[in-house]
Amino acid sequence: MNVYSCMCRYRPKSHDRSYLVTMTVFMYGCSNKNKRRDFQMNKDDFLRGLELRLRGLPEDEQRRIQYVYEELFRQAEANGKSEREIIEWLSQPNRGPEWMTSQAPPMYESYPTPPQDNTAKSMLISVALGFFNLIFVLAPFLAICGVLFSFSLVSLILIASPIFIMIGTGFEQTNTILLVELFGSLVLVGLGLLFGSAMLAIVPRFSRLVRTYIRANKRLIKGE
Repeated sequence: MNVYSCMCRYRPKSHDRSYLVTMTVFMYGCSNKNKRRDFQMNKDDFLRGLELRLRGLPEDEQRRIQYVYEELFRQAEANGKSEREIIEWLSQPNRGPEWMTSQAPPMYESYPTPPQDNTAKSMLISVALGFFNLIFVLAPFLAICGVLFSFSLVSLILIASPIFIMIGTGFEQTNTILLVELFGSLVLVGLGLLFGSAMLAIVPRFSRLVRTYIRANKRLIKGE
């Protein structure tokens, strides 16, 4: 008679939760019997491990479950089975269902991991970013700012050019000269409006790009 036969012969009440727990652990252990062949565990070790895994259940229920396992060992030994063979069939108690230990207290007290000091790392990243921005970013940034400022200034001058034309060019005002000045004013104002529209579209985008780059540098320094 094998261990499974002994287990089947033990028939408590069908509604006994201890029996259901025991059968569940037993069948799980049988399914893993081929995975546990090199451990050296005796009956006492097995029962002590079972007791640890049952913590959190009511004491009377713990006693009933332990009694089922002790009775199983006794019947199996009476049929000539060794403790090693029985344990190989049952597997280790810590391979039982997870719900058996869901209410068990922790085996050890956990401590929060102390925060790491990243001051030195942040300083190193700040220095590296400072050199990078100074060498590779600052010159293009100033050049782009200069170009945008120049085009904005030119746009304002072109838009205001009719004022200078009205002051006078120094030539005798004839109909031909007046037409030329009028046509020139319209052309210059049109160019000024064109440059101004371009600056109104480019400057906000460039500003957003600069802010995004600055935020990226801050996140890199903070290690985010």
